[in-house]
Parts: sequence; structure tokens; C-alpha cells
Amino acid sequence: MVGARKPLIAYNIFLNTADSLHRQEDRQGRALSSGGLRYVKGAGFLCAAWLRFSMNLTDFEQTPIHRVFEFVKREAARYGVVPVSSEIVGLIPKLALEQAASGSCKWRTSTPPLSWKTASPP
Repeated sequence: MVGARKPLIAYNIFLNTADSLHRQEDRQGRALSSGGLRYVKGAGFLCAAWLRFSMNLTDFEQTPIHRVFEFVKREAARYGVVPVSSEIVGLIPKLALEQAASGSCKWRTSTPPLSWKTASPP
């Protein structure tokens, strides 16, 4: 792969509250981007009945998806809140998905599993 930076992963985690928890989303966003986890930039938003943390993982090899999920889960538990779902937005490298599968992520899908398709060199 040739490029100026590593692939970016857009990742959202939804928590079971619409309460701002005294501006918890701001604290969580700061914790993600300024000391909680390296290579993660994030912000929290109230979204209907849930609190959503939107994050960009700038180096998934150093800070994998399952580590981000566990960090948010642990921090949310301090406020009596739990993650209800999470989502990957867009495409991600195959290695990132394999790392997440070997971590502690639980997968739920409403469609049959996708098969891996790898492009062959010309």
C-alpha cells in the first residue's frame, strides 16, 4: 500500500442513555483524544435516546478497535451506563477486522456474513 498516512477507521459506540451525564460526552471525547487512548480522536453527541461516541482511529495497529470498545465500556460503567451497540462507518482494512474478531467484540448482523474478497494483482 502506498499513501501518506495509515488507513483511518471511523467508529461509533452507542451508550444506553440520552442524559448528558453532566457533560460526560465532552469528558469522554477529551479522554479519548488527549490521554485516554493514543491514535484515537473522538467526540460525544446526544443522538435520540442514546449517547454516541464518534471516533476516528488513526492507527488501528497501535490502538485496535476492541481496545477502544473496552476503554469506552469501562469508562461508561463508572456512570452506570453500558454500550448497546457500535458500528464501523465505511471500509476498513481486513487486518483491523481480524484483530477485532480475535479481541472481545461480539458481532451482530442482520445479513449473512460477508465473504472475504481479495483483489488479485494485475
